[in-house]
Amino acid sequence: NKRLGWASAKPRLLMLTSRADMGGAPEHMHQLLKSLGERYEFHVACPQQEPYWSRFRIAVGRERMLCIPSRSIDPVTLFGLHRYIKERNIQIVHSHGYGAGLLARLLCGLRAVPTVHTHHGVHFLWQRNAVSAVKRLVERGLARRASATIFVSNDELQAVRAAGLSPHGALVIPNGIDLGR
Repeated sequence: NKRLGWASAKPRLLMLTSRADMGGAPEHMHQLLKSLGERYEFHVACPQQEPYWSRFRIAVGRERMLCIPSRSIDPVTLFGLHRYIKERNIQIVHSHGYGAGLLARLLCGLRAVPTVHTHHGVHFLWQRNAVSAVKRLVERGLARRASATIFVSNDELQAVRAAGLSPHGALVIPNGIDLGR
């Protein structure tokens, strides 16, 4: 905390995902909340989907929840997140999954807040269609915007690098969670 210049004992961290139904990103977030809740003041931005909306609300409290649309990126959501981060003095944004990663890395340009992005699959690298081509192009533009980028396997990181993407601060944590650290 001192190294990053934070005055509070518990840095405020916003966890961001564009889905809260069953899936790897919401489960990853839930495990991090449970294991690191004593070290951070967590806030969660996600869609109001079950089962994770309720699990997150129980973990962080209703006042630290922000409802965002499911798998949708629009200026209203982006500026709503910007306002939430500013009003609550959020010090770190940790995004999980493709859509949340877009929002978080776009927010980097609006707020001077360190952003950690966790990829949960990079299937768009292998698919050959127009949507995947656009995703690859966008990812190429945003890959270096995060302060750190977490991959859930070495294969995932190697695939991203082989595609010509250069994520900043690349780190592999198998399955996305290392509760021992």
